[in-house]
Amino acid sequence: MTRYRLAIFDFDGTLADSLPWFRASFHDMVARFNLTHVPAEEMEGLRGLSAREIMARLNVSKWQLPAIVSDMRKRKLAAASEISLFAGTPAMLSDLQRLGITTAIVSSDSEASVRQVLGPATAQITRFDCGAAVFGKHRKFRRVARKLGAKPAETI
Repeated sequence: MTRYRLAIFDFDGTLADSLPWFRASFHDMVARFNLTHVPAEEMEGLRGLSAREIMARLNVSKWQLPAIVSDMRKRKLAAASEISLFAGTPAMLSDLQRLGITTAIVSSDSEASVRQVLGPATAQITRFDCGAAVFGKHRKFRRVARKLGAKPAETI
């Protein structure tokens, strides 16, 4: 049986229940950047799409993406007090620490926002690598594992 040494988590939708915030912010973002409207009955269907598929559905051009990401990060930080962790997240992080498993977070969100939502559970996280590009998380996952000295077979 493999003994994991490192658990790397994404943040939104994994540790933090940010979907209500995202839903509340979505239509304003679409209007602000003059993107294609998505009717309410089609919103749930977006959850099953990749980032590239969502960008195509909304007609997001590559030149708009940096501005959209920056705007959403600022909004998310301003709303961090409204976003909560999923039930059991702090206890799970404590259990991992007690078992000797190092924890890290890789997120496209800002580190400030992640830390604010985590609150006291921040102490359970060894490494943060935030601000990932929309298509750049896989590089950050590998970098975190390398910096923390974990082999792929020891990382979940």
